[in-house]
Amino acid sequence: PTLTWEENADILQYPDDGYGHSSEYNPWFYPGSSPVMDSCGITGGGVRPLGQIDPPPGVPAGVSGRDELYAHKLLEQTVWVAGSIVEVAWGIGANHGGGYQYRLCPAGEALTEECFKKTPLEFVGDTQWLQFGNGMDTQKRVEIPALRISGDKVVPAGSTWTRNPIPGCKGNGGSSKSPCVGPTMHAPLENWTLP
Repeated sequence: PTLTWEENADILQYPDDGYGHSSEYNPWFYPGSSPVMDSCGITGGGVRPLGQIDPPPGVPAGVSGRDELYAHKLLEQTVWVAGSIVEVAWGIGANHGGGYQYRLCPAGEALTEECFKKTPLEFVGDTQWLQFGNGMDTQKRVEIPALRISGDKVVPAGSTWTRNPIPGCKGNGGSSKSPCVGPTMHAPLENWTLP
């Protein structure tokens, strides 16, 4: 682990898993170091016994995010202009905490994790949003501070990761459908209402 409670308590999420076991080897203690099943993602998190098996409507579980049968429109229509600033988003289907980073792989190159690690994007500003309404209504968002970590404490070294601001559930509450024993961290907002 590269992150420690002594130096990085503000960015870490929880000291134990809710059952008294250390979370020291949780992937968030070394952002970017987790093994990746597919650099473009896997629908539903994989196929049984892996994954929540809750893929997007009309897409079977276990499909690669680069599968042209399902992603061809996205692959054909998305153009990134070097140096531009764009608003991007992600959603949670099964919250296991951790953090996020955005990366690009140049057109014409194989979509591998090694390719994406060569081009991590920088974040703009020091805030992020919690957005409600299935992520489609930009009027239903709340701005919160972004907690970021960079340098030699992340992979790729020198890049920046942002902590997932939504508290997960300690233990296996979400994945095993058992009761949650508590949140993994303090919520980013205590008292708020939707705009």
